[in-house]
This record gives sequence, C-alpha cells and structure tokens, in this order.
Amino acid sequence: MSSSRSPTWLSADALPKVTVWTPFWTRLRLHRLERRLRRAVASGDLSLMVLLARVVRVRGDRAEAVRLYLRAIEAGDAKAANDLGVMEAEDGDLDAAEAHYRQAVEAGLTPAMHNLAELLWERDDPEEAEALFRRAADAGADLSMNKLGLLLSERGAHEEAQAQFRRAVDLGNPEAANNLALMVAERDPQEAERLYRMALRHSLAEARYNLALLLSEQGRQPEAEKLHREGAAAGNSSDRNSLGLLLAGREDWSGAAQWYKRAIAAGNINAIYNFGRVRERQGRLAEAEALYRRAIDAGQPNALNNLAVMLDERGAKEEAERLYRDAIAADVPDSLCNLAMLLDEAGRHEEAAEFYRTAVDAGDPKAMNNLALLCFDRGDPDAAEGLFRRAIAAGNVSAVGNLVLLLTGRLGPDHPD
Repeated sequence: MSSSRSPTWLSADALPKVTVWTPFWTRLRLHRLERRLRRAVASGDLSLMVLLARVVRVRGDRAEAVRLYLRAIEAGDAKAANDLGVMEAEDGDLDAAEAHYRQAVEAGLTPAMHNLAELLWERDDPEEAEALFRRAADAGADLSMNKLGLLLSERGAHEEAQAQFRRAVDLGNPEAANNLALMVAERDPQEAERLYRMALRHSLAEARYNLALLLSEQGRQPEAEKLHREGAAAGNSSDRNSLGLLLAGREDWSGAAQWYKRAIAAGNINAIYNFGRVRERQGRLAEAEALYRRAIDAGQPNALNNLAVMLDERGAKEEAERLYRDAIAADVPDSLCNLAMLLDEAGRHEEAAEFYRTAVDAGDPKAMNNLALLCFDRGDPDAAEGLFRRAIAAGNVSAVGNLVLLLTGRLGPDHPD
C-alpha cells in the first residue's frame, strides 16, 4: 500500500513572522498601560509612540494604530515603519509593505531585513531575499538563519544550507533543528533523532510527526505510534493519516478507516487516497472508485494511477489510458509501466516500447522484464537477455524464469510477464 507519507519541512508559511508584539497583560492592565502611554506621548515622549500603537493594535483599533505608526515614522522611528509594513502585508497591500520595510532596512533594523526578505521571496525575487536574509543572519537573527537555510536548500546549495541551520540550532531555534534533521536523517539517523527531540521540547508539531516517521522506518513502531497518537489528539491530520497507515499495515481495516475518516475531515487529501486503498483491499470496489475520484478532484496524483488500474482491469480501457497519461504527467512512476502494458495488450507495440524504455530509464524492474519480452517477441533476443539480466539485478523474480527459458530456447509466445 502506497503510504503517501513524507516528512514535513518548515516552509515559508510555517515559519513565524517577526511579530510586532505579543500581549501578556489582562484587559485591565492593557487599559492602564494605554492610558500611561497616551499621557507620556502627549507630554512629548515620542519614543513611546510605537509601543502605544502596538497596544492600540492589540486592542483591535487598526485605524488608530496606523495613524500612530505614521506619526512615529514622521518622527524617524524605524520600528514603526517595520510594524506598519507587517500590518500592510497582513492586509495584502504588499507594495506598501515593501516600501515601509525598505524604509526600516535603510535605518539598519534587523527584523525589517527579515520581513522584507520574506516578502521578496514570496514575490519571486530570491536573489535580493537571500542578500537580506544574510544581513539579518549576520546580525544574529536565528529566524533569518533558518529561512536562509531553506532558501539555499531550495536552490540545491545543501552544504551551506546545513551550515545555516546549524547556526540557528546553536541559538536554540526549533524550526532549524527540524529542518536540519530532515537533511541529515538518511546518513545520520541518530543525529536526526536528537535534533527532532530538541525541536519537540519546544512542542513543534512538525518535529513530532517527522520523528514518528523516522522511528517507524527503524522498526520502532510502538514509539512511532505513540507520537502519532499524540499528534492526532492535537488535531494533526498527517498524524491521523499515519495512524491509518499503521493500522492498515496490520490489516486492521476498521481501525484504519476510522483514522482515515478523521484525517479526511481535517482536510488531508492523502487520507482520501489511502482510504480508497483500504476499500480496494476489502473488495469494496465501488467505494474505492468513489474515493479515488474524490482524491483526484482534490489533487492527489497517486489516485490517478490506482483508478486507472481498476478501470483497466474492468475493461474501461479508454478512460484508463487517459488516467495513466494524467498520472505520468503528474510524475507517478508506476503509471509508465502500466500504460505500456495497456498499449502492449492493445497491439500498439511501438508506443508501448517507448513507455517501457522511459520506465526502464527510471529504474522500474517490471518494465525491464516486460520490455525484454517485447524485444524477444520482435526478434531481438540479445536485447531481451540484457534487459532480463538488468531486471534480475533490480529484484524482479519473473525475469529469472524468463531468462532461463530464453537461454534454454524455451521462451515462447505464451511466456509469463
């Protein structure tokens, strides 16, 4: 059963913005603070204008907050320009936000460098974004180190990305710990586990999920299940989907269905696909088909291939072919060989050979075996032998028997595929 499980990077929208202020006071204390700030500002202490604007903003009066920020900006307060930029970005006025961020950056304000870099990255200007993240990181901003690591990783500079993540980790940044763990997990699972657990100490949901995946890959299923259940209880749809996968792996179809339904209710499209796989395994094909179609409508690519297989086996070849082609366009590897088999069975051998070759180039052992059979049928036993040997090396069992039949002169038109 395809898991549709993948670890979670902390991407742009998952990272915290450089927030302007977090209220810790009760309403009464907030009211008292606002009165004191107003008196101070009225008496000429403009240095407190930004703090007053923040209090007013927390209270919910955004219009007055904007007026106060503008007054502070006129008085030369760079923090006010940054804060106003944050408000404008939240309201979708990105041009105004960029202008105010740049004003604050000119004054050397590190949070504004980070915020402007984020905005520019979102607006497809990674070069200037990178330069600004570097400036903020060099000023000691761990959020910018982490975001710079993400940007570098995105463009393939993995070693430098890891270095930036490590800088942020050394400053205690949990998001960077999660991201660094993802990069080192394959070659150093012990370090990855340590980093995930560091991030988990900060209650980072993504780290809990990723740690559970790591433990599951190591065969530590009870620990993984415990973490997934914690995440599921906290409302994480990926953990609910993963619990469904764990239970499906034990053939606990009823338990898997319950978790998939809960994951689907929370908006997880992979759970729709996985639930379809469960229903298919149970022989409830009408339900499976409906779930696959629903998953396709939601943008889950693997469902294209699975529905195509169902239709292919049912004899609905035209729709199956269309879905296989859609799956190939969505980079679902199995669909290449599946489409080739459909074409081969339909006598469209040239087209079939083309898709088999593409699948072979992608390392599909079944396609190697099937292309070998096609080559033999077309009078090229040498090519067939080479492909059988490649398929055997890649672990295809059918190719072993086929190669024996070929070498002993017994491979004929009724060969197994």
